[in-house]
Amino acid sequence: MICDIQDLKHSVRILAKNRGFTCVAVLSIGIGVGANAAMVSLADGLLLRPLAVPRPAEVLTVAAVPRAQGLRNPVMVARLCGTGQWRPTDEHSR
Repeated sequence: MICDIQDLKHSVRILAKNRGFTCVAVLSIGIGVGANAAMVSLADGLLLRPLAVPRPAEVLTVAAVPRAQGLRNPVMVARLCGTGQWRPTDEHSR
């Protein structure tokens, strides 16, 4: 225990002598910890928790359709039919 306290005092003295190195080391560790915490919270919010919407099964993804497929507009518009299925609208299809 006494040896540990002596080591701690020695390391504080050395770090106090090299203030530039100490600042760079502390900032590097702080930025690394902050970036890691941000990535973990982002992954937790996007991948691990359920969606914060009332009916997550009804959430859709809208994607662009290239003009090369013969559509007049580059985005296909869909509508919900009475069966609960999404179908392209007639005005934007081929």
